[in-house]
Amino acid sequence: MDNALAYFIATSMMPYSLVEKEGFPTFVRVLNPSYKLPSRKTLTESRIPELYLVTRANVGNIIKNVDFLSLTTDCWISTSNQPLFALTCNFINSSSSLRSACLGCIELSEDYTGDNIADILHMLLLDYEIPEWKICSMTTDHGSNMIKAVNNMNISHVDCFGHALNIAVSRILKMEEVLTVIEKVKDIHNIFAHSWKSVREIGIIKVKFGLPHKKFLSFSKSRWWSVLELINTIIKQELGLTSSLRGYKNGEFKKLCLREN
Repeated sequence: MDNALAYFIATSMMPYSLVEKEGFPTFVRVLNPSYKLPSRKTLTESRIPELYLVTRANVGNIIKNVDFLSLTTDCWISTSNQPLFALTCNFINSSSSLRSACLGCIELSEDYTGDNIADILHMLLLDYEIPEWKICSMTTDHGSNMIKAVNNMNISHVDCFGHALNIAVSRILKMEEVLTVIEKVKDIHNIFAHSWKSVREIGIIKVKFGLPHKKFLSFSKSRWWSVLELINTIIKQELGLTSSLRGYKNGEFKKLCLREN
């Protein structure tokens, strides 16, 4: 049961503090009164590390039986402002199915220069005993440090299509004729994101016109598709939205109503 709990926490990315929350022990006691819930310390120092070692061994055995594989890697800053680095391998198994496995996700203690990244990649590949002849290619973003790291390892480099597409669309969204629309859409979103009264008003109007009740999605500056989803939502609800903007706060926001152009 401890292992099952550790598996749940790891695969669902739940916080270790779950076992200390008031409701969870009560829930566990109802399921099995005789089970003693492990402490947070036991999970962090014993159960989760043991589970990792078993999983690590399983991944290693799978990779040994793979003829060829490709790699994907990236660096990023976590929400807690920690520089992280991850390496994933992709391969076709004996059943001809595409599979992937994370070989490592570690915090960077040094600057993520091309040389440092290459050293970490070498370390992870040696840890799994992956010979160079098995590696077909490595996919990364267009960062100069990533490209240098791959070149240092003498591996064929593949540009990340998602990263290239994201750069292209981000530039399009900054074009003057597009930016005007984007700014208007964001202004509309802000009205209904920061005022419960505006949400109430448009809810009444949606019922009046028989429109589906769908909230305006939040958007991210670094994810252009979130802006696209917001635009689509606003276009689909244009009838109720226009009526709401014209009447809310005596028409203060009617200038934001969508027009044909």
